[in-house]
Amino acid sequence: MINSAALPETLPESELFGHENEAFTGAVSAKPGFFEVADGGTLFIEEVGEMPGSLQAKLLRFLEHGSMRRVGSIKEGRVDVRLLALAYIKSNVPGIAELHQHRQPLGLFTSGHKLT
Repeated sequence: MINSAALPETLPESELFGHENEAFTGAVSAKPGFFEVADGGTLFIEEVGEMPGSLQAKLLRFLEHGSMRRVGSIKEGRVDVRLLALAYIKSNVPGIAELHQHRQPLGLFTSGHKLT
């Protein structure tokens, strides 16, 4: 289980998709991301709505094509991962309709169920 709000602000893409050696300062070796670690299993991402828009776009690309790229790599990799995502939507948040419109493509791959 991954809580998107708890991912390091500086490198959330690296945490999800991994990185290559020397892809950025401090990357002293290649590291698999959560998607690679979950290969053949299920990955649960909580608070997916809290992810930066750029990371949501990369997640959408993974959902559309089934491939991913580590930070600092030019090679595409494929993993077999069942993805479960949870987003908390508060109807009283100002601008939620506009926010939903900006992130609508990710919503095409998800369905919502209200839990009470």
